Amino acid sequence: MSNHERLARLGRLTELRERFRSVEHRAEGVLESIRLATYVDPVAGALDLDADKIADLAGAYRELHAQGVTLRAAITQLEEELGLRPGQ
Repeated sequence: MSNHERLARLGRLTELRERFRSVEHRAEGVLESIRLATYVDPVAGALDLDADKIADLAGAYRELHAQGVTLRAAITQLEEELGLRPGQ
């Protein structure tokens, strides 16, 4: 692999890692929204839960999780091609 190809792959690896961090951050936000949506008010009880909102948030989380898995696989493959240890 030429130096130019290696630099291009390192740039791609950096981009993938940034995208992964972004997806990870968004997934954490969705999980927090799910926690808040499922919080049961001791006074009102479980009747205030919005099942549609919770289902939408769960769907968003599943989508972000799938993106994360795809990005992690691409990162791992590039790291192996470049002879890097994971996270290096």
